[in-house]
Amino acid sequence: MDAGETVIGGVSGGEWLKYTVHVTQTAKYTCTLEYGTPSPKQRGPKLMVDCQAVGDFETPAHEFPDWRHTSKAVLRGVPLTEGDHEIVLLMQGSYNLGALQVSAE
Repeated sequence: MDAGETVIGGVSGGEWLKYTVHVTQTAKYTCTLEYGTPSPKQRGPKLMVDCQAVGDFETPAHEFPDWRHTSKAVLRGVPLTEGDHEIVLLMQGSYNLGALQVSAE
């Protein structure tokens, strides 16, 4: 998912984004989420795969005290098998989101 020059803005705790992905190779993956928030002390978004929680993104103190989506949160070791999967980002704080990049480790 890449929002390009735009963002998915103003998502708040309890809201979620859902994507269907097709995985071509069973492996562990690294997920990198671009985000912005003026509130650095909140829980990062939870990543769920096929209704199972696989981890929370760590959202360290944001480089800018505003909503720009220039910070990156990384979640490593996400197991994905070959085939179609439902990925959900469950918000546990307030964010603007840019891209979600997924790459094999």
